[in-house]
Amino acid sequence: MDGEDTRKTFTDHLYAALKQAGIRTFRDDDAMDRGKLLGPELKKAIRESAISIIVFSRNYATSKWCLDEVLTIIEEQERLSSKHEVVPVFYDVEPSDVRNQTGSFEEAFGEYDNMIEAETDHQKKNEWREKVKAWRVSLRKAGSLTGMVLANGYDTLEDTNDKDLFLHVACFFVGEDKEFIVKLLAECDMYPIVGIQNLMDRCLLYIEDGRVKMHQLIQEMGQEVVRQESPKDPGKRSRLWHHQDSFNVLKENGVRSLERLVSLDISGCMSLKDISCLPKSLVSFKIHGCSNLGGVRQIQCLHSFSQSSLLVDIDISKCSIFDNSFPEDWSNLFALKILNISGNNITSLPTCVKSLPSLEELYSNYCSYLKSVLDVPKSITELQSYANMSLEIVQPPPNPLTFLLVDRCEKLCVVEGCLKRESIKKVDRKVIRYLGLSSISENGMGFGFDKQNAYTEEVSTKVLFLNMYHMSLESSVPAFQGKRFHVLGIKKLDQRYHLEFLHILMVQE
Repeated sequence: MDGEDTRKTFTDHLYAALKQAGIRTFRDDDAMDRGKLLGPELKKAIRESAISIIVFSRNYATSKWCLDEVLTIIEEQERLSSKHEVVPVFYDVEPSDVRNQTGSFEEAFGEYDNMIEAETDHQKKNEWREKVKAWRVSLRKAGSLTGMVLANGYDTLEDTNDKDLFLHVACFFVGEDKEFIVKLLAECDMYPIVGIQNLMDRCLLYIEDGRVKMHQLIQEMGQEVVRQESPKDPGKRSRLWHHQDSFNVLKENGVRSLERLVSLDISGCMSLKDISCLPKSLVSFKIHGCSNLGGVRQIQCLHSFSQSSLLVDIDISKCSIFDNSFPEDWSNLFALKILNISGNNITSLPTCVKSLPSLEELYSNYCSYLKSVLDVPKSITELQSYANMSLEIVQPPPNPLTFLLVDRCEKLCVVEGCLKRESIKKVDRKVIRYLGLSSISENGMGFGFDKQNAYTEEVSTKVLFLNMYHMSLESSVPAFQGKRFHVLGIKKLDQRYHLEFLHILMVQE
């Protein structure tokens, strides 16, 4: 059964797929008079069917016929002798809207309530009031069935690893980047690439725009599996994702009591001042935005990282941390791949960060006092250090980076090995011409960008970015003396773009 807005689209495809699979399928067709009460033929078909598939759509509740159908289906399922199974499908509508009659369902039932109020016949008014009440109850029950039905998919998972992966995603990672999840859980020996595919094969999750997604009720079902591990004592559950549960457990027992804790995210906890110790099992630790954590004193949780050698991802951004809050050494964090220290009060890269043996991604953005990023670990492949108003020098690792972002750093003079800031007066005229910059005046500041006359050949390459203070322009520039040049900075004076200085990025061929 389905709503009018899916009849010629989704439902047709579903019906054809079921028929092709050899499943005997009955569908209420367009020939039926939907202005009348539910016919005996359809009631008979429902009672004789093993499974009813209800396709809920945005306009579903506007049809009295559809509401009578779902009422009959739920009644049939609840008969003691019935083995009738109900499978709801939510097409462009949230399950919570069906359960609670919100959204488009609220609008439809609002019309029914108005209709009841306008009815002058007392007997008909009562009949309609009881009918609408029964519809609401049946929708609430039908909208809650998916977690029970799709638990079958979870139960068919034979591998314990796949079940653990499913519960991890349901509790922590819905909407996260797939590559991030793979990188994080691979360190837990969970074989996430194969596991994610197994879960997709059972329709327990899907990938959209590179992110792992899961139907709301499937997610709720996974979280309920974890909740049932210890309904009354959250501290005995394998996973904690609700902030209040996490806070209560930490307050009562401390972090050390959570011996199996894998991921801890208490970001935005303004009252957090420190965490004395962390469990050895921890893989991901996030306290983004805990602004009362910082200060000139040493912070215990930063020092206790040495006990958590399994850590893969640490986010301590926007915690008001100073230079001397960090320990001297993190070299035992051999599994750490991702570190975010953005938005803190550091003036240079902490010594402990330099000692990380396997770090791949480092984020140090929006650090107003950061002057230098030196001695970056050799393992780094992605380095972000943008919007640092005091930053003057960056020293990338000797190995090639797959991504480097140092935009919006007005004082940046040098990125060793690839960028040097020069006064326009010192730049060779050939470089100016090859960059497509034409002379406008002779005062040393009068150079504008000449896109049409820019030197181009087959060996030319795209400018990475031409930053004109919140404006960008892309152009072709040539290989010059064995190096590629990229203009990185232009200052706007008056109504024309003039050059006060050049940022030239030189990459060895």
